[in-house]
Amino acid sequence: PHVSRIGVLFTEESEETVNRMTDQIVGSDAQLIALRIDSPEELQERLDEIFRLADVLVAVPDTNIYSSVVVPRIIFQAIRYGRPFVGLSRNFTEAGALFSLDCDYEDTGRQAAEMALKILSGRRPKVRIQSPRRFTATINLHTARLLGLKIDSRVLEDFQVLTY
Repeated sequence: PHVSRIGVLFTEESEETVNRMTDQIVGSDAQLIALRIDSPEELQERLDEIFRLADVLVAVPDTNIYSSVVVPRIIFQAIRYGRPFVGLSRNFTEAGALFSLDCDYEDTGRQAAEMALKILSGRRPKVRIQSPRRFTATINLHTARLLGLKIDSRVLEDFQVLTY
């Protein structure tokens, strides 16, 4: 399905991430709908609002929202509203998110070792936050069926597929 309205729930913890997302979406035909949550009591109201306004909900790293207690509620609401929920890791996909991206932990370890070797050899690398170089995508076909989505087999070639 065509997705033009991307929903994001955030707190103060993830506000900078959402600001970067807003900057990156400029010039595309997509719209970022970002709703801030300032207290736990607002979660249900914001969930209902985001699923009315957005075509998809994308999780951002934010421990104030995405906990093991709250994620199942979000997934339930997403399926109830017929909206895909994009998780932060394979664990989210196993719990019922439509799909997620995980960094390749082996390659991330290699990346950290390369930086450590540069430092230990006396070179002064620019020590800054680096994004992982490789990712693994996971998709939950059971959730896709619940949402009435047909996933092209060519797309599945790029995913680790969960069928439960």
